[in-house]
Amino acid sequence: MKVLVLGCGMQGRGEQERDVCILRVDVKGIRNGKSERQLYHVIDYRDLETGFTAMNRTVGFPASIAAIMILKGEISEKGLLSPIHHMPFEIFKKKIRKTWYIRQKRLKI
Repeated sequence: MKVLVLGCGMQGRGEQERDVCILRVDVKGIRNGKSERQLYHVIDYRDLETGFTAMNRTVGFPASIAAIMILKGEISEKGLLSPIHHMPFEIFKKKIRKTWYIRQKRLKI
């Protein structure tokens, strides 16, 4: 899996200033015995109504969703966990899609 942060930054700090975070995730693997590649693209901007920056949203929201999943028992393992092996991905994906529009492509390789 490759994660490429194409850019995150904010020019100013005024109330109407917006930052942007551009993220691309490139995943290659085997699914049902066949090679598969999936691309995810996230472009996020500061929410001027709430004041949350793109970095707040792209880093803080997934972490807070995972914390809530732990509190609800949706993640029950204890100790140092890997998001790849311990995160119930379909549940997480459903919750994160309520927060963002994520563009996904499934490619045959």
